[in-house]
Amino acid sequence: MSREYKYDVAISFLQEDEQLAIEIADRLSDRVNVDVFIYSKRQNELVGKDGLEAFSGVFGEQSRVVVVLHREKWGRTAWTGVEETAIKNRGIEGEQGWDFLLLIRLDMSAAIPKWLPRTRI
Repeated sequence: MSREYKYDVAISFLQEDEQLAIEIADRLSDRVNVDVFIYSKRQNELVGKDGLEAFSGVFGEQSRVVVVLHREKWGRTAWTGVEETAIKNRGIEGEQGWDFLLLIRLDMSAAIPKWLPRTRI
């Protein structure tokens, strides 16, 4: 079944990794012409919307691929917690299973989320 997505890629990250996320997005967009969601670059799309619903939608259904730039605190901040919940729900309930998700370990000492299939790392 073919599906249309609002974004090709959405990147979830901690504030300290924003510049890396932007660099990845810029390189992807330059090389393969994809539409990448990074919250700080999409503020105009988020204004006036419920943040919980907007972020849940982006990471839970509106992006073809979700990339997580993972560190120890990812999933424990207010917004990455919302993103994590949307990602988990999509992986468990979605028709793609976990095939939409790629986790990039930026901190090798950080524990990998227990819910994440090892094939997604």
